[in-house]
Amino acid sequence: MGAIGLPPRGQQYSVIMFDVDCKDPSLGMSCPPAPFVELELLRDVRDCLTEDGVFILNLVARDAALGDRVRADLNSSFAACVTYSVPEEVNEVVFCLRHRPDTDPCERIRTAAAALNSALSRKQKGKPRQSFMDMSAFAQELKSL
Repeated sequence: MGAIGLPPRGQQYSVIMFDVDCKDPSLGMSCPPAPFVELELLRDVRDCLTEDGVFILNLVARDAALGDRVRADLNSSFAACVTYSVPEEVNEVVFCLRHRPDTDPCERIRTAAAALNSALSRKQKGKPRQSFMDMSAFAQELKSL
């Protein structure tokens, strides 16, 4: 085990998320700190996911070459990666799948978002609909790495 503690071998999770900030802007990548995206750790994270698990990474790389390296390492470590660039921000949210789905990962998320919106927009047992975030716009902006 490296500098970042991982669960015991055999322990698996449906979702693992890294949203870790580094306060040193001179490094070129403020989120996450470099140890969190080392190739060996990314592969360990992949191995901690269930078969249909997803790893979510908040990536903030002001250095384009550094961001490209992280994306390449994610692509080499996971079966499929989908990215969402946060409008008017440097942040990019990367969704990494342990196994490639039978359908296009972006389309699969779009379909799930539409189903979620539909379910949320219906009244629940006569109660008025509560406000919710429409996931369609988010899903339309997804791109495969």
